[in-house]
Amino acid sequence: MGRVIVFAGLEGAGKTTHIRLLAIRLKKRGLRVRTTYLKTVFIFARLLPRLFSRLGLGKREIYAAHRCGVLLDLALNSVLLPLLKLLRISAITRRNDFILVEEHLPGSLVDYYHAALVLGLDLKLVKKLVRILSRLMWGRSPEVLVLWAPPSSLPERWRKRGTPPELKTYVFTQILVLKTWVKREGCLINTEGRKIINTSKELECLLGITRSNCDFSEHRS
Repeated sequence: MGRVIVFAGLEGAGKTTHIRLLAIRLKKRGLRVRTTYLKTVFIFARLLPRLFSRLGLGKREIYAAHRCGVLLDLALNSVLLPLLKLLRISAITRRNDFILVEEHLPGSLVDYYHAALVLGLDLKLVKKLVRILSRLMWGRSPEVLVLWAPPSSLPERWRKRGTPPELKTYVFTQILVLKTWVKREGCLINTEGRKIINTSKELECLLGITRSNCDFSEHRS
């Protein structure tokens, strides 16, 4: 069975970069590696507001449609995400030594709680959907690496990579969810003020891929 490693973290902390670098290093060692992205899928939240807008309805009705669409999507994802996991991850674990996954359950939990925060959805209902999602999606817990950077540094990181600024409420929710996650399980790696190659080497050490020069304790958060 392949080894599943999940990369979670703040937007701009380096998840995509370090998945790519780790995949390259593992392949150079002759190992079979697959990378994938697994996170909340929004369908109704896009379709319903557009439909209401074309029907000439007002802002209040369009907002209500968006709110309803998000709730439908969260309910749908409680079943859809575990199915996608089965197709994208479980189906390839037998044919690969490593499966590197970006986001997975931690990232989806951020979406659920952010929707509840911004749209004022019924928190009890959202928590029930989160429990369903967690039970169906998690199963045998994979290894989770949470990449971190000071929130104040994120806007500059977004500017450098040419992506629009994230909502402050989304970053706030990420911080809350990921800090809670790290307290329960997973390992937090601070990428701020470090060369990419040094963070990459630390990740390899933490995963037991290399055992040389593995004293990075002064960089941990």
